[in-house]
Amino acid sequence: MMHIFHNLAGEVVKLTDFSLAQYRVIMLVYRHGSMSINDLKQALNIAQSTASEMIDRLIQQRALKKQINPNDRRITLFTLTPASRRKIEQHLSSIRNIYHKILTPLSAQEQKKLLEAFETILSLLQKETQVTKSNQKK
Repeated sequence: MMHIFHNLAGEVVKLTDFSLAQYRVIMLVYRHGSMSINDLKQALNIAQSTASEMIDRLIQQRALKKQINPNDRRITLFTLTPASRRKIEQHLSSIRNIYHKILTPLSAQEQKKLLEAFETILSLLQKETQVTKSNQKK
C-alpha cells in the first residue's frame, strides 16, 4: 500500500515543473502565504544552506519572489509569484480530480470509513512527529 501511495505522490509531482523537494517548498509557501528561510528550513528539517539553494533556484525559475518583512526589515520573506500561484491552483484542481476519480466507485459509507481511517492515521503521525521533535530537543 505504501508503494502505491509513493507512486501516486510521484504522479502528482509529475503534474508540475518542480522536483519533489522544490514542490514541498512551493506548497509550504502556498499554504502560509509567505515564509522566511528560517521558517522553511525548520518546516522541512533541512540545513539553511540547502534551503537557500532551493530558494535561489526557485527565484531563478520565477516561482518565488523576495519581499521585506514589513514587521522586521531584517527578515526576507518569500512568496509565490502570480504565475506560480496559478500553476499551483491548477495543479491542486488536477489532484482533486484524480482523487475524485479514485473515490467515485466507493459508496458514501465506504468514503466515510476511508476518511475516518485517514484521519486516524494523520492523528497518529502527528503524535509521532511531536514525540520525535521533543526527543530531538533533549
